[in-house]
Amino acid sequence: MATSKTFLILIFMILATTS
Repeated sequence: MATSKTFLILIFMILATTS
């Protein structure tokens, strides 16, 4: 399913915003 993918994208977005 797309559960891990969504979580990964979410973390990536947060990381990019925090950078």
